[in-house]
Amino acid sequence: MGLVRVQKAARRIPSWQKGSKADTPEGRAALAIIARNEQRFSRAFRKAMRALFASSEMKALKDAIRSGTQSIEAILDVMPWYNEADPNSVAFWTRMVSSVTAAYGSTIEDSGQYTTRRYKFPMRFKVEKAELGIDLVVPINPYSKTWMQQKSAELVVGISDGQKAKLRMLLSRNFERGVRPEAIIEEIEALVGLTETQAGWVVARQDLAIARGVPVGQAKGNARQFAAELLTRRAQTIARTETVDAHTKGLEDAWRLAQEGGFMPPGTKKIWEALEDERTSDICEELNGQEVLVGEPFFSTIVGTVDRPPAHPNCRSTMSLRFP
Repeated sequence: MGLVRVQKAARRIPSWQKGSKADTPEGRAALAIIARNEQRFSRAFRKAMRALFASSEMKALKDAIRSGTQSIEAILDVMPWYNEADPNSVAFWTRMVSSVTAAYGSTIEDSGQYTTRRYKFPMRFKVEKAELGIDLVVPINPYSKTWMQQKSAELVVGISDGQKAKLRMLLSRNFERGVRPEAIIEEIEALVGLTETQAGWVVARQDLAIARGVPVGQAKGNARQFAAELLTRRAQTIARTETVDAHTKGLEDAWRLAQEGGFMPPGTKKIWEALEDERTSDICEELNGQEVLVGEPFFSTIVGTVDRPPAHPNCRSTMSLRFP
């Protein structure tokens, strides 16, 4: 019987990394860590949107629309929009983004573990599950924990405010036209997760198609496909930027713990490393190679002080260390 050759599955490379090469160990590690975790962020964002739509609170909103007796503001008030002073609201939105919080933790852990190995720090950097009042995944070191709480709060505020504005726009548009409740709910289903602006694009495209004589069913189907494409783009943009943010946060936290443990000699500097190709931004091109003491910010004449990458949305830079 002949030997069967088993081909190892290729690592899935994000589209923005294709054709990119890094010249240093830190750069190559950053590409690998980001590629490994970017899809995790994208899936986590989509999971959060599905959880939002499947929630009992969203069911109550649909019932309010079906009743046909409530105002737009009364319908919107059915949802527990994010309010940090309301424990129930905080608990609801924290559950919505728990998968994204876990993605932050996994990326931080990957980066922290890599840099402790790379520079041979005799310490353990680990992200572990822990109870925090609500079911969250948090790192054992206090710096990552505080940062993840802050990032999760920023995320839920953005999602909550965006979805509320979008729903107000959709309800106003459909109430003025006398659209039946089930059709309104169907439209909300198709646009869940999009921003108000993106939802406006989908609605405008659908209306234009119908005005040009495209059958209503076909126009709606095309609009749904366009909405799905926009949601994919939004998830990818969030994933790209947030993965780099979590990656360099993991480096930074590991270095801080190494300093506190006395494993990093005084005078150690961090170096900005940009991924250099035709897509490198002016900001990162200027910052590339800049050295500052660990704990101090970099400086750009374009955007001012920058603690660490990302310096802008879709930033592809990382950092390395230089010992005295």
